[in-house]
Amino acid sequence: MNDLEKFVEEVKQKTKGMQDIEIIRYVYIKLGLKMSFDLAFSFGNKKQRLEIYRNCIYNLTKLEEDYKKETIICKSLSFILEYVLKELGFQVTTGYKEASSRIKHTYNVVLLPNNEVVYLDLQEDLENIQFRLRPKNFKSRLNRKELEEIDLKIGYITKDNYYRDEFLEFLKYNIEMVDSLEAKISLVVDTICSLDLSKYGYAEVKFSFQNIIDYLFKNKDKRKIFLIDICCNKELKQYAFCIACCLPNLEYKYFIIEPEKHSYRIVTKKDLEEITWENFKPLESIPGLKKVLV
Repeated sequence: MNDLEKFVEEVKQKTKGMQDIEIIRYVYIKLGLKMSFDLAFSFGNKKQRLEIYRNCIYNLTKLEEDYKKETIICKSLSFILEYVLKELGFQVTTGYKEASSRIKHTYNVVLLPNNEVVYLDLQEDLENIQFRLRPKNFKSRLNRKELEEIDLKIGYITKDNYYRDEFLEFLKYNIEMVDSLEAKISLVVDTICSLDLSKYGYAEVKFSFQNIIDYLFKNKDKRKIFLIDICCNKELKQYAFCIACCLPNLEYKYFIIEPEKHSYRIVTKKDLEEITWENFKPLESIPGLKKVLV
């Protein structure tokens, strides 16, 4: 029995007596906590991304390989979710919508015995689930309270470890009490990095930061904040990104976020220009970097 088949058996044992929608939610959350977006796809060129996309096939050997290495794109994750739910007896299909030339974004549709339809876009929810936010792409007839009851039942949240949406509301209230943009972004970076980010995927941490900044800041401030991939060593699996904040005097403050080290550091323009980590991308090749090295 391979790892994916073991997961199916584990789900069967853990969800005995649960209703259909609860089982689907359990699988959705469990896979969402396990998987990370494939950085070879994120950092690859058009040809590399297309090759990765085409290599995603609905084949048990390939599904097992993707499940085991825990890195996916939307297509491979949709196929894994489809396989698991079908093994659990559900009627599932994979849907497609245009994303870019020759690459389509994929998602799942589940038809329940009562003819209720459930839409699942797990790849889009990875950062939400890993940051313990309310999943936004699990769409069913259930209301917010009913989904919360299921999440408590399956252990995604507890009374002591509740959704972090409320945590973000509290953070939003606090930054509104701060005057300068520099102090606001410092508060956000320090607060988010105080959480344990090391167990999450790099892409999910970066997307979470982007979503949090979009949520917390008004447009006039968001236009002065930039998130840029600055280091990516595929062989050593080391990644970091920079949050650059434009100050009133048109200078920048730079925060380097290193999720695997559960930390961040503030650097100067000179520090950023002189980063020489062996085998990392040369700085001049990174989109958006020149704009913040004024």
